[in-house]
Amino acid sequence: MAVRGVCGATVNAGTHRGKYHAYRCRAALGHVARRGDDADDYVSEIVTGRLAQPDAAVLLEDDRRHTTRSAAGGFSSIARQPTVGR
Repeated sequence: MAVRGVCGATVNAGTHRGKYHAYRCRAALGHVARRGDDADDYVSEIVTGRLAQPDAAVLLEDDRRHTTRSAAGGFSSIARQPTVGR
């Protein structure tokens, strides 16, 4: 899901005048629309570039889970509750 930074409205995928894939702000018709193929290519380039960085594996870790050592010396996974406002 995408949210437009200017007005905070969600951005939906669809077609622009039935001709091509586009993303459009839900706030109002004509408010803003972008060609979907161009936007998809841009996002793919940014994400691929970021995932190519040496520290990218950390981005894929599930930060809601962590491992603790029990008194008996074993390990167990404990799910943490999400932080409010996160």
